[in-house]
Amino acid sequence: MRTLPILALLIAMTSHALGEELRVSVTGGEESEGQLFVALFDSESHFPDGDSLKSRREPWRGEPVQVRFANTPAGTFAIAAFVDTDGNESLSKNLFGIPTEPYGFSGKAGFGTPSYSDVSFDKGAEDASIVIRLDQ
Repeated sequence: MRTLPILALLIAMTSHALGEELRVSVTGGEESEGQLFVALFDSESHFPDGDSLKSRREPWRGEPVQVRFANTPAGTFAIAAFVDTDGNESLSKNLFGIPTEPYGFSGKAGFGTPSYSDVSFDKGAEDASIVIRLDQ
C-alpha cells in the first residue's frame, strides 16, 4: 500500500516537469493556401531561421488553425509562422528581401525581421494560449 502514494507523487512530478500545453491560434492569410509552418523558439541564437525547440506543419486553407505544443515547460519563447504557398518549404522573399508569403510572429514585429526580445513572451507552468495574425 505504500507504493500507491509514491507512484502518485512520481506521476505528479513527471507531469509538472514536462510542462503543459501551449496553444497557438493562427489567423489571417485568408487569400492563401499551402502549408502552415509554426516554429517555437526558446533561444535568441536560432530565431527566426535556425533550429527551433518544436515545430508543426499543418495544411492551410485561409481559415484559422490551432496548433498545439504539448509538454512545453515554463520559460521565455518566441514563435514564427508562415504559409508556404509555393511548396519550397521556406519563406519566399522578393529581390528586396520582403516576404511574398503570409507570415507572423508572437508579438509586434514592425518592419523587417524582429528581434527575439521584440516578440518573446513568458509562459508559466500552466496551459497557455497565444494568437498570431499572419500578414503579407
